[in-house]
Amino acid sequence: MEAIGGRRERALPGTAGRPKWPTRLKGAVALTALLALGACAEITPSSGVFSGSAGLADSGGDVGQIRTDSHPELPSAHAAYLIGLVAQDQHDFADALAFYQAALAQDPSNGEIAGHLFVLAIVNGNFDIASKLAGPLQQANPLAPLVNLTAVIEDVRDGRLDEARAAANRLPRQDVYRVTGALARAWLAQAGPAGAEPALKELESVRGFGEIASLHRALILDQAGNRDQAEAAYRAALDEGAPVRVVQLVANFLERTGKPDEAAALYPRYLGATEAELGLPASGGAVLPPLVPDVASGLAEALFDVSNLMNGAGAFNLALLNARFALELKPGFPEARIVLAQAFEGVKRPDLAREVYASIDPATTLGWTARLRIAALKQQAGDGEGARTDLKALAEQHPDRPEPLVELGNSLSADKQYPAAIDAYNQAFARIKDPDTAGWWGLYYTRGTAYERARNWPKAESDLRKALALQPNQPSVMNYLGYSMVDRGDRLSEALQLIKGAVTLRPDDGYIVDSLGWAYYRMGDYKNAETTLEHAVELKPADPEINAHLGDAYWQGGRRDEARLQWHRALGLNPEPDLARAIEAKLDKPPAHIPPPQTRPAKRTTEAAPAGHGGS
Repeated sequence: MEAIGGRRERALPGTAGRPKWPTRLKGAVALTALLALGACAEITPSSGVFSGSAGLADSGGDVGQIRTDSHPELPSAHAAYLIGLVAQDQHDFADALAFYQAALAQDPSNGEIAGHLFVLAIVNGNFDIASKLAGPLQQANPLAPLVNLTAVIEDVRDGRLDEARAAANRLPRQDVYRVTGALARAWLAQAGPAGAEPALKELESVRGFGEIASLHRALILDQAGNRDQAEAAYRAALDEGAPVRVVQLVANFLERTGKPDEAAALYPRYLGATEAELGLPASGGAVLPPLVPDVASGLAEALFDVSNLMNGAGAFNLALLNARFALELKPGFPEARIVLAQAFEGVKRPDLAREVYASIDPATTLGWTARLRIAALKQQAGDGEGARTDLKALAEQHPDRPEPLVELGNSLSADKQYPAAIDAYNQAFARIKDPDTAGWWGLYYTRGTAYERARNWPKAESDLRKALALQPNQPSVMNYLGYSMVDRGDRLSEALQLIKGAVTLRPDDGYIVDSLGWAYYRMGDYKNAETTLEHAVELKPADPEINAHLGDAYWQGGRRDEARLQWHRALGLNPEPDLARAIEAKLDKPPAHIPPPQTRPAKRTTEAAPAGHGGS
């Protein structure tokens, strides 16, 4: 075998079906650009000497205390600070907090230590510690953005709106504070909706944030009782990528204003399923209260939006801060708990994510989502049996809900039990009233990948094409279908166009670019294969399979020494055992040259590619 097959995206546990909290793509992309301009630079609020921190070590036993069970000897201030930095870098937030406390207790005028402790206190949800530090830090640097944003939160929480307004006006108008500052100033505008407009226009000037500006304009107008203007703004907030929360907010308004049928129609239109199928509570004819009734809940909603976008942009540490701010304003805000847990997942702390998910009332809609995520985290930790036990129990408790069976299929597929996974997906389909809606493209996709891995290509192709029909131009589906066809030597022209389309939609995805390079390779176009796979390696330099593919292309293109170097590099990147054996075999016995297809018969098979070809 001259090569291990190309990279095809696989559905991960917890991703099939309808995502509960999709990020607005445009907003996430725009936020990524703002982060690239230096938004993360001001995380530690102060690096100088400041006064007023003496006595912090005696403030309720919180500041200056260290966990003596695991650290019996109190280190010096400098040593404790350095250990805290390491712990923070490793996302060991509890230890980092404890060591910064110990360091500041011994050096209470050190602004750099206080700044780190301030950040860690917020990340851990210890606003009592952050509050004690905020005053001295602000004295040292009156314009410190994070300190002023914290002041906004605490002042709004405690009803001091004039003080909150002053702090919001001190926030900078650049980087991510263009977003958080504009939202804070809009919600705190003294003249109500009219006064909020300058800040909302400022937000609209940030590319990708038009719908979020419209949503918060609608919420502010709604609170002021301007229903006609609010309705227009709510409708402007909806687009084809509208997340669940936005649809909920607009539907809540329509129900409160006597349009329940139109409210109910929003869910299938934007989310691909009815309210009941999504597991959302229906009003049942009762008069609903507004979901965002006051300034505190409005600002919490804004910070939830920002945290969700930061997760989408991969800025998980900033997502943690904003989710904590939202929960400080609105402790019973399950949506913010979801994004907080997602941020913990993003920084590779599944233990903390599970704690947050477990804190959500299991009887609620989001409690249900949280229990599914806990099962998915068990799967990711290697406890497939534990995950499946939980999912089977959920499926029995709620015989009308397909989600636990979808996740059960994902779990089985992740453990390569493809026939059992297909059976679970089939059971999930049996629970869906109308599976031929856009919201269920992911289920067709994951079942299609399971069929393909189980070597049932006709059913795999049928499901993959169905997924693409329900969600046209979906890059994951285009990539998987196109690569599978290339791997089989089937309809190569169409297959190549599918993969090229996926690359156009997701040009920075190294795995999809790898698929394109591997398609060129399988078609005998070694020159294009080399160029494309070199780019894929640039995008994913630590991926052993992509590096091995580039070695294969070099070999067939006549660059033999470079091919051997590339294969050795792939072996050094901890490849899976099957891939490692294939590379070692090529190094031991170099493969024969494969002539381009115009000089040999095209390969057309009736069997699917052997299980184990490529895939992530």
